[in-house]
Amino acid sequence: MTPDAAGAPSPADPAPPSTDEEGNPLPTVNHAPIDGPTPPPGIGGGSGGGSQLEATLAAGIDSDLSGGQPGDPQHVVGTPLPTPVPGHTPAVDSTDIAPPDPGTTGVNAIIDADATSEGVQSTRTVHVGDTFRVAVVLAGIPPLSGQIGGIASLDFTAGYDRTKIVAPTLVGGSSTQRNPDLNTDALDGDAADWDCLPTPEGDLDDPGGIPGDGKPDTGQAFLSCFTSGHVAVAGGGDVTIAVITFQAVAAGTTTLSFEMFDAGDGVGFSVATCPGTSNGCGTATIDVKN
Repeated sequence: MTPDAAGAPSPADPAPPSTDEEGNPLPTVNHAPIDGPTPPPGIGGGSGGGSQLEATLAAGIDSDLSGGQPGDPQHVVGTPLPTPVPGHTPAVDSTDIAPPDPGTTGVNAIIDADATSEGVQSTRTVHVGDTFRVAVVLAGIPPLSGQIGGIASLDFTAGYDRTKIVAPTLVGGSSTQRNPDLNTDALDGDAADWDCLPTPEGDLDDPGGIPGDGKPDTGQAFLSCFTSGHVAVAGGGDVTIAVITFQAVAAGTTTLSFEMFDAGDGVGFSVATCPGTSNGCGTATIDVKN
């Protein structure tokens, strides 16, 4: 829309389309200014990067929906940073991702409380001001056989208590390196040509992206990514598919759980869904101390 002299949209402008060329509904956009500070240490993947497909898609849609352009400087939106507790030096997790080794059978979608420690941790203790990384693990991915198996799309929303921990939302930079951060190294890297759209959000109620539940005390970390015709993890197995970076903001306990999870193969069949995965959808509990 073209703003008038007072900055309001002109009534003469046409309304944006609500469907695509094939009549499918377009995602609702959470219109809000997307501006803020640069990410604190331990959060974000920096500026630049992204595939040519990502740049083309971002250039053709609403910048709020895409979270800005891949070449834009990366910055935080909609998230107050915690005040460190006197006498405590905030800890910042390493960006290394340890092997998940869940020790489960069948297909499982799991939240690992510590992405930097080998195995899957269902509980963890942190302190106010700490920056910590939680892994999203997909275990038991079936190997590619014919056209079935592997993964070519990933979607999840992980709920948490925003009064205790906060996942900062980032805009700018590659859509695969925001928060949540797609673990492209474990998902066939550049060969898969992953793109994440609508933009990843640490909480769906943050500016940009798609709307959340509108509740200030609940957080919804959101990721929705797909390949351009490539099937990743063709050999099957257990993979950390993404990492969510949180900051602890107040003492108390919160449980992270999937409000929605879906992983699809190259022909659109669901590899795993939550609720619904037969072998389970694992949760994690975070205990925040002063």
